[in-house]
Amino acid sequence: MVRITSIEQAIALRGTIPEIAVIRSQQFMGDGYQEDIHGFIVVLQNEPNLSVIHEIGAEGLNDSDGLPAYEYIEVFVEGEELIYEIVYQVDADKTVAVIVVDGPWLDIDFRMQLSQASEGCTPIAL
Repeated sequence: MVRITSIEQAIALRGTIPEIAVIRSQQFMGDGYQEDIHGFIVVLQNEPNLSVIHEIGAEGLNDSDGLPAYEYIEVFVEGEELIYEIVYQVDADKTVAVIVVDGPWLDIDFRMQLSQASEGCTPIAL
């Protein structure tokens, strides 16, 4: 898991993290950005569990009532990989974007949840 809190950090990690993480950092981490107020980006590359991100709660994709805990999920294609972007609105100012690289390390149930949650979303090529 990589927690990205600045454009500079994302650019330094370019090539080791999905490009959508770099793009999102450039879009949202400009002047006046403060991680504790505005949020951050988390890249899960070989960690199949959202519970490691304490700010979004222990429920994962759905809350205790089975309703989506996230705002939206998009799918991107980068080279040969599928990349999921899960966006959580923590409060009025704070957003946490979780970038998940699909791969054999990904728990099959979690992969199925991501796939079902993003149904109807056309993968965007980067």
